[in-house]
Amino acid sequence: MIQRLAALSAIPLATLLLSHCGSNEPGPVLVGQSKERIAEGDAIFRKGQAEEAKGDIDDAIDHYEEVAEDYPFSNHAGEARYRQAMLLDQEGDRRDAFEAYSMFLKHYPGHPKHGEALERIYEIATGAKEGEIKNRFLGLKSKIPLKETVEMLSTVKLHAPESDMAAKAQYAIGDAYLREKRYPQAVEAFRKVADEHREHPLAPEALFKVGEILLESAKRGNQNQATIDLSREAFNDYLIQFPGHKYNAEARKMIATLKKRDLNRSMEIADFYYKTGKFEAAKIYYRDIVDNSTSGKLHDKAKARLKELEN
Repeated sequence: MIQRLAALSAIPLATLLLSHCGSNEPGPVLVGQSKERIAEGDAIFRKGQAEEAKGDIDDAIDHYEEVAEDYPFSNHAGEARYRQAMLLDQEGDRRDAFEAYSMFLKHYPGHPKHGEALERIYEIATGAKEGEIKNRFLGLKSKIPLKETVEMLSTVKLHAPESDMAAKAQYAIGDAYLREKRYPQAVEAFRKVADEHREHPLAPEALFKVGEILLESAKRGNQNQATIDLSREAFNDYLIQFPGHKYNAEARKMIATLKKRDLNRSMEIADFYYKTGKFEAAKIYYRDIVDNSTSGKLHDKAKARLKELEN
């Protein structure tokens, strides 16, 4: 790879600009992409094939990369990029394989291997979410940072925004944030699944997850009424949008839990006002408890206090 970089320094600037323009984007076939250069790229591709057949995988990868980057108008440029990615993948170099697959998907959307490449970048991205990825050259596994995992999963969505895989990748982003206890980001990511992929089987799961995360946040000590209200709203939206889904009964239990929390909070406030002699304020909260419950200890206590205060 270092030798290739040194060799590039000897190539005339005009040729480099015409053939590459400083990026991986193919340009028009101009001076630097004559028939001779196309044939040269095809020849390098065949060298890569021969090296791959002999088991010289590193050399094969380098030649395939050279074809894809320096000879984008070769008859085998797309196949070269795919084989570069596939061999990196087989060698366990998931990061570089992901990048190569992604470039293949970007530049060769109609290639017969498009579906297989898309499957692999999704699998690599979700594998990154699960933990570690091996580096081919060091032979060591390294932890993938959350930011990089999210970027990889977002790349999957970019290559297939309307596909089943886009919904799965977005759900995986929410799950990645949740694993790292990044609760606001997890809520936002799961909401996107429900909003952008409403017909997907993961949409109801994601919306239920939103309510669940917010409820757990309230249980952990975040007594902010807005958090509790948002949780209730998410569960209600879930029940309205996805009636009959497998978590409907659980959602109703969660809503009942939130209602009980509200009643307990109202009772605490009412009792405080009652004990401090602020009876009119206490009556407001006791009345609220009676109006929002039909039976139970809280209902009976609030009803009795109202009767006492109104006499």
